[in-house]
Amino acid sequence: MNMRLGYWQEIAEASDGRYYPISSLGPEEVFGIVDEEQQRLFDANT
Repeated sequence: MNMRLGYWQEIAEASDGRYYPISSLGPEEVFGIVDEEQQRLFDANT
């Protein structure tokens, strides 16, 4: 299934974030994204 939620892409681009189409992500990519976001939150709170 190819899901494309255009407004999420616009939000990501407007906030200097990244947009990942769901259909292009495997388990390793999802883990990498979550791990990176957790590190950012941890670093921001220390």
